[in-house]
Amino acid sequence: MIEHIAWDDKYKVGHPMIDSQHQHLFELADKLYNVLNAGVAWERSHVEKLLQECAEYILFHFSSEEALMDEVEYEGAARENHLGQHRDFNQYVSSLLGKFFAGETVNLGELYSFIASWLVKHIVLEDKKLGEQVRIFLYGE
Repeated sequence: MIEHIAWDDKYKVGHPMIDSQHQHLFELADKLYNVLNAGVAWERSHVEKLLQECAEYILFHFSSEEALMDEVEYEGAARENHLGQHRDFNQYVSSLLGKFFAGETVNLGELYSFIASWLVKHIVLEDKKLGEQVRIFLYGE
């Protein structure tokens, strides 16, 4: 059985837009989790649509975070590491999605587990740092 990872307020980074986007990413991951655990065969077209929605929203979210980094002057090694994690995540997921859309067999449970665990780890280790910079820059905290 695949471990379900759900949104929790402990993942908030303190910026309403980013927190809302993170919550939506968890909702998309939940949809994939529900498809995998429905106990019935899933329709490929339904999963394709869901995976496409996930891929597009992830790119939108990364773009939003990166624009926020510019706005709050988030620089140096922390920024480079953060951007590198975005690139690595996007490359891995894009590779799996490319295989799926080409008709190859892809372990969707493995994809869900990777996305969910990466999302939690990335928020806790990287996005919280960005949140600190946002609070300092925008709110003087």
